[in-house]
Amino acid sequence: MGEQDYVMGRAARQMSQSALDAPPPSAGEVRRTALPDTFDGIRFEIGRMIKHVKMAEKDPVVQAHVKEITGAYLDYVAEETRMNGSEYPKDLETTLAIEAIDLWCRDHYVYVNDPPNIEVIQTPVRMIKQTKVPPEVISYIISPFYDEFAAYDGKIRVEDYVPPSIYIGDCDEGSACMLGQCICVPGARPLQFKFGGNLETLHHVWALIGGDGKMYDCDHTEPGYVMGQFSKFKTYETAEVAA
Repeated sequence: MGEQDYVMGRAARQMSQSALDAPPPSAGEVRRTALPDTFDGIRFEIGRMIKHVKMAEKDPVVQAHVKEITGAYLDYVAEETRMNGSEYPKDLETTLAIEAIDLWCRDHYVYVNDPPNIEVIQTPVRMIKQTKVPPEVISYIISPFYDEFAAYDGKIRVEDYVPPSIYIGDCDEGSACMLGQCICVPGARPLQFKFGGNLETLHHVWALIGGDGKMYDCDHTEPGYVMGQFSKFKTYETAEVAA
């Protein structure tokens, strides 16, 4: 290794550390960072995912969203227990809040692969904001597609179609959006990214959240899964989102 190679390698490491330590992208901002095709690239990605989740705790959009969906779910459970004559599980409110977020994610998340040779990492607030876009705005944007559908088959009533409220991404987004909301729930600790892999390679990631003395796997990539179920691998690793 010559001196030039060493200096270039050191500069590349410094650039990667600078990108790793940078705050999450602001609204509408997209950042591009060259990553090595080694485990160092995976470490960088994990570091950014953890940083994005930690920043979500302070974001007013995420805070308001979590308060809305968990509050509505706790009210629903309270009403159901009252109607059934059973006792409201006060000691399981953290678990119920995690369940509320898990159900919301399963109802709004759509798995989409990253482009070839590109690793996309979205912030939780960006994904939540995607679900807040009014359906009228989405309909206006994709109206050319509606026109084509109508021209192809006159029986299709495109005006009756209501675009779903969704966010998209691969397993990185699925886990980060779940953890980015759970970090706003008091008592929901620890928060971990759980990785599964074979042959010393990590293939998949999902969220692992603690609440009321138990740990809950939340893997949203399989539509048929429920909270507690996750993809099976030979080996597992976790990375905690430290307080």
